[in-house]
Amino acid sequence: EEKRGVRDWQIRERGTMALGERLVWGLVVALLVVVSRGAELTQPELVECTAANPVTLTLEYGRTEVADGLISFDSRNYVYNGKQMVPGPTIVMPAGEQCSVTIKNNLGGDRCDTSNVDNSNYHCVNVTNLHTHGIHVSPWQDNIDTEVQPGDSLVYTYDMPVDHMAGTFWYHAHHHGSTNLQVQGGLVGALIVENPLSYARPDDTDRLSELHDLYRDAKVMVMNHFDLNDVSETVFATYTQVAEEVGEVANVAYDSDVLDSPAAFTVNGQYQPTITVETDRTQILRFINAGGVNSMEIGIFGGDDANGGDHDHNHPDHDHDLDGCVLKLIARDGIFQLTPYPSISHVVLPPGGRADVAVFCTRETEGRRLIFGSEPIEDYDEFLGQETTRAVQENIFTLNVVRNRKGRKDLPRSEAVFPTYLRDTQSATIADTVDITFNFEEGFVVGYIEVDANIEPFPGFGDGKQKYTFSCDNTYELNFINPGFVHPYHQHINSFQLVDLNTDIDDPVPVEIGRPGEWRDVYLNHGFLARTRMDDFTGQMVAHCHILQHEDHGMMGWYLIDGTCSTGIDIHPDEESAAGGDNSLLSGFGDGFFSTMHIVYLAAGATLIVTIIIGTVLVSKWYT
Repeated sequence: EEKRGVRDWQIRERGTMALGERLVWGLVVALLVVVSRGAELTQPELVECTAANPVTLTLEYGRTEVADGLISFDSRNYVYNGKQMVPGPTIVMPAGEQCSVTIKNNLGGDRCDTSNVDNSNYHCVNVTNLHTHGIHVSPWQDNIDTEVQPGDSLVYTYDMPVDHMAGTFWYHAHHHGSTNLQVQGGLVGALIVENPLSYARPDDTDRLSELHDLYRDAKVMVMNHFDLNDVSETVFATYTQVAEEVGEVANVAYDSDVLDSPAAFTVNGQYQPTITVETDRTQILRFINAGGVNSMEIGIFGGDDANGGDHDHNHPDHDHDLDGCVLKLIARDGIFQLTPYPSISHVVLPPGGRADVAVFCTRETEGRRLIFGSEPIEDYDEFLGQETTRAVQENIFTLNVVRNRKGRKDLPRSEAVFPTYLRDTQSATIADTVDITFNFEEGFVVGYIEVDANIEPFPGFGDGKQKYTFSCDNTYELNFINPGFVHPYHQHINSFQLVDLNTDIDDPVPVEIGRPGEWRDVYLNHGFLARTRMDDFTGQMVAHCHILQHEDHGMMGWYLIDGTCSTGIDIHPDEESAAGGDNSLLSGFGDGFFSTMHIVYLAAGATLIVTIIIGTVLVSKWYT
């Protein structure tokens, strides 16, 4: 009886301890779920790409978790240094250096004969390649007329011009027929060009302007829309629907306690993260719309104090003072604005577009949490068109304003130095005016790009299949026409300078959407007039609608840049690329992304969390 009593006590003790452990671990898990929503924005892993430090990205098919694990599905992923990443690592390309990126395709499956396919539909979904969106390099290097079949690898080498402007760009898969599925699945990443020459002071060339210092602490914000619904709420297919169309099953799972459906906008893969800024200290945010459908109109939706959430979002014609915080547009599509930098109420991003925005909050804003979301703005309707392509999510990220403990940093005033390939076209001689139209045949089934009455869906690459032939060292005028549906026009290699922001409407275009004289590589409006310089390079220059479902269905073409370029840096496919110099242009660049002190802080924080969890469990055991 005594032994039986001891056993009964031991059983009760183990049961009590097990119950205590379950309660503790339940609280820990609940805490982690709460913390993940609204957690501080983390930066993607940073890698500098030079001749001495090439980059390898491996593609694998597997389980993908996004939105802090709230959504999971089967898709293709970038793997870097053995880690699956959505988005991929942030690749830094220093101007004047040679960068090599190896794409290794481990997706498996059969090889696909790309020479005999329907160019107006999805096909060869496990074939991939790499596009460096917005970069001014040879078309033979940023060459989407390449393919990486399952089991193959391909090295992409980029000779970055010495005078390439510093800016925010991105990379993504771009094999025609598989682009939409692969980009929607997460094959994207940020790409940063760094060049101190862009920050030189005109009054003192031995010193760099305040822009260089501010960009050392800039935050990358890769924004994706993951829509895994079985049925789309618009005319555009969700990832799940595209997967089914090509014979795959996405196997979607999501947390229905948090999300109404398996769809969310994320920032660097996080759901509703927090970005902490200090009062009286400028913070640069690098916005990247790494999506293939939605334009974004990001503005303040509310806050957690009496001063937040009083804006009329549908009529953003206020004084741009957002509850004591100011947003200044510093650059768009990787190219700096001319000074003075304009104040904006919203960050408007077409699919594929980028914007560098300076945030400055006065000391009176300390303690405020400002929620930023996106919805169609009524005052922008006549320019951006149909609401089916405009993002809706009331909370995409939160700006947390805290007391300044590092010293004041004012908003920038210095103008960046523009390279020769971005010199103003106002006084340029126009070689020709080219009419460009995006439209559909057979409803929304087959898309095409019409150039000077040349109408057909994407014909593929090859001799005689170009839409138009440009001549190097000349400037051309692009007259873009959207007859109905408003399509975002994207042009590879050479950006274009906006002249008339909307040729169909007399009303002034808000600066949030466009600005006369600025350079873009994606622009969204009913119709517009722009100029583009054919500088430095010959070859195939691709243009397409950046709604990627339209692109995969044929709304893409390419121009041939012919002739001889006077700059002497042109690269031909039969030539060996020249290696870049061995001088590093990135001294101190990493301080703003992932410095030694950041590693120390992260390690200390992780140690503290583990210690608290272990201590809680031990105390629970001792107490019970």
